[in-house]
Amino acid sequence: MPGLFSYVVQHDLGWAPNPSDGFCTLAKCKYGSARKRNIVELAEVGDWISGTGGADPRVSAGHGRLVYAMRVDEKLTLAQYHADPRFAVRAAGNEASDAQLPRRYALVCQTA
Repeated sequence: MPGLFSYVVQHDLGWAPNPSDGFCTLAKCKYGSARKRNIVELAEVGDWISGTGGADPRVSAGHGRLVYAMRVDEKLTLAQYHADPRFAVRAAGNEASDAQLPRRYALVCQTA
């Protein structure tokens, strides 16, 4: 059975999530700590991710509304994500050194 993950999108700068060019991706965001895993580590293909705006209109994107929803079509390691030509422009904004860290993934949803 698919899982559902949700979090508050504190700000929407267009890259986390990044909805463009027929894909919505989450990469280098929503990571947990060594003690607590988070969305990109836990989510699997077929799971759903929803981002909602927080209640404070001064600091939150969406202001209590649904900002986006995506079904995970692919789960790539950050190394795979960096090497994939489909995401060359997106990966350029991420630190290449992060791709070598354990439990660092990119979640991909096809939008078109």
